[in-house]
Amino acid sequence: MKPRNETNISIGKRIRQAREKARLTQEILAEKIDVTTQYISDLERGVVGASVPTIIKICQVLNVSSDYILMDRNGPITHGTISDHLSKLSENHLEIINDLIKLFLKATGHETE
Repeated sequence: MKPRNETNISIGKRIRQAREKARLTQEILAEKIDVTTQYISDLERGVVGASVPTIIKICQVLNVSSDYILMDRNGPITHGTISDHLSKLSENHLEIINDLIKLFLKATGHETE
């Protein structure tokens, strides 16, 4: 068995995380990008690397940027990104965030109340 490349391991980890966040199995992802389930498994474990066309397909199916998959950069902040973060918080934490947003809007002259 050939030694695993650190870059492939990092990319594979991010692919797995994005796949799990998208709630897809390895089988479904494999089917959507026309590869085998074994290839997805190998890719996620860093055993193999992916070609650029395969990375593009993965990004399209998982709705993530290539910057994230290749470089661990999240790209621009979107309402969806913020919403994802907020969905992980407790009600108490949401109240704190809401208060912070109100303070920020007031401080920047965008007060809505």
